[in-house]
Amino acid sequence: MGNRLSGKVAVVTGAGSGIGRACALRFGAEQAKVVVSDVRSEAAASVAKEIEAVVKDVPGTSSA
Repeated sequence: MGNRLSGKVAVVTGAGSGIGRACALRFGAEQAKVVVSDVRSEAAASVAKEIEAVVKDVPGTSSA
């Protein structure tokens, strides 16, 4: 993926599933800092972990 959103922050509500999840993952892959929100905290936490895994796989980036 690219780095089009590097230095940007994305707030995604409903990020635990469906379109919100897809958006959060894509924004993370594009190197945005992503705020993940969902009424189901377990689902939000799971997506946040997925984003961290994607970012770790991108050379020159870190999840910190």
